[in-house]
Amino acid sequence: RESDLTAQVHQLFLPPPIVDLPAFWSSSKHGAGTESGGDYYQIFDTARGPLVVVGDLSVSNGKKFEALTATADLHKTLSRIISQHAEAPNLTKILEALNADSIAKQRRFTCVLAQWQGEQLHYVNAGHLPLIHLNKPQGAQTAGHNQLPVTCGAVGEKANAVFTESAVPFPARDLLMIYTDGAFAKLTDDREKGIAEIEAMAERFSGGEVTTLCHRVYDCAQPGLEPIKDDATVVVIRRQPAAAAAGSSS
Repeated sequence: RESDLTAQVHQLFLPPPIVDLPAFWSSSKHGAGTESGGDYYQIFDTARGPLVVVGDLSVSNGKKFEALTATADLHKTLSRIISQHAEAPNLTKILEALNADSIAKQRRFTCVLAQWQGEQLHYVNAGHLPLIHLNKPQGAQTAGHNQLPVTCGAVGEKANAVFTESAVPFPARDLLMIYTDGAFAKLTDDREKGIAEIEAMAERFSGGEVTTLCHRVYDCAQPGLEPIKDDATVVVIRRQPAAAAAGSSS
């Protein structure tokens, strides 16, 4: 059955819903769309610590099965590229190699690559939605948020594309939320309104633990009982205190 095949393919490029690592704790929730797919989320092990990739792959015909097989192929390609850079991962070099492959296969991939070094978050946002950085001062009930913007165009948009890395302070216990456009598709078709809706929910529910925050944002953005048409993914990552301290002292 198609639903069984969808679940099997998604297992290839989705980590467990809860990931507890020395570097960070993450919680994610994913729903498979009935009409279109392409959401991607994976955590890769490198010499500099975990490398997080979240994205949304588009294929030329846009059909569900083709998107699933293309995403499985993307995972295989990305795994190979990152393994070649695992000793000294360079986010822009990884995307340059992936871009050449995507151009050849006529695929467009909006994505975020994120990795922590001490108390800094290094990331590339290649045409994806803005990231949400949540910081809750000690004693506060909810967190304030900063929008981490797109830094460059999507993978596969043009040959010889230039990808730009950015770095921001990211103290221990801060949270990072990454999501796909399917997360707000039931609320609005407008990208900017969808971003605003997710950011408002993230701030409203930021007093909860990582998993609570992730599930409340996902669930509240999916009103009604109708199946979702497009893949939807929400990922929340909490930087571990010990990891941040170790990175700062090295």
